[in-house]
Amino acid sequence: MASERPILRIILENPSDTNLAAIIRTCVGLGIEKIIIIDTIGRFAEIKNLSKKRKHHINSSSAGVFNEENIDKYIIVMSSVIETIEFLNKGKYISYVTSPYNKHKENIKLNMIIIKHEKIAIWFGNESKGISEEAVANPECIACIQIPMIGPIESFNLGVSVALVLYEFIR
Repeated sequence: MASERPILRIILENPSDTNLAAIIRTCVGLGIEKIIIIDTIGRFAEIKNLSKKRKHHINSSSAGVFNEENIDKYIIVMSSVIETIEFLNKGKYISYVTSPYNKHKENIKLNMIIIKHEKIAIWFGNESKGISEEAVANPECIACIQIPMIGPIESFNLGVSVALVLYEFIR
């Protein structure tokens, strides 16, 4: 790969509203142009038509990032993991999933990542359920990223995980 930074896509599986605004702010601040939200439960079905309360929640936590008119500039909503895999495969993205657990893929500690691809999709699972088996089974998924932990906690919250992983990929 050339010395240029790879094109990164962030995929969030059924994220909660709690972390979404912080994640969007982090992604935009680190130059991520698109965040894909997989919404299998219909919470973000049409991002343009989110309730005013939900838009306000996202916007108030992401001040300076975007407003209601350009919310769709940064976010793509898809209805399934399979639809997302097909979309990414058409764009020739390779994928990494993130999990503190062994997912029957090559497991790589975040600080040991060697970036060799120009287009990378990084998958983050739901806060309570983790990454889906469908995402892990994707033939274009080459490894599972694990954030090294020192204390007794198994994982960081989603917003912190996204920030740590993205920073490592762009540094």
